[in-house]
Amino acid sequence: MSEDTEVGYTTENEVISRYENALTAATTYSQLLDVCEKWKGTFPDIEKPIKEMRKAGFREWRKGLEQERKGIFAGLTHAERYSAILMPELAIKATMLAEDYGVPWGAAYIRLREESRNHARKLMKGTRAI
Repeated sequence: MSEDTEVGYTTENEVISRYENALTAATTYSQLLDVCEKWKGTFPDIEKPIKEMRKAGFREWRKGLEQERKGIFAGLTHAERYSAILMPELAIKATMLAEDYGVPWGAAYIRLREESRNHARKLMKGTRAI
């Protein structure tokens, strides 16, 4: 993880701003793949839609991104395909949790990641063959 993507307990939501800036700076599909590689550890749900997009879908995504940055809704189809890139689930949940409990964004984010791992472990225990 790079310094931009690191999240500590006292990290505030400037991480989201750095991620958004990286998305905006990605003017080619190759650059978007680089953003994905750098940020997928922080926001895992961005990887699938970026990889599925391929080069052909990049222009459509980029056009929608530019509209969204101007405050213009890019449409339901764009939202269905690319919302995980524009608004990663962990970013949304951590923001809501931090605001609800008055804790730093990073503390909420780390807690969500821990709970996600614990949940996955519990599921795996329940699926072991006897």
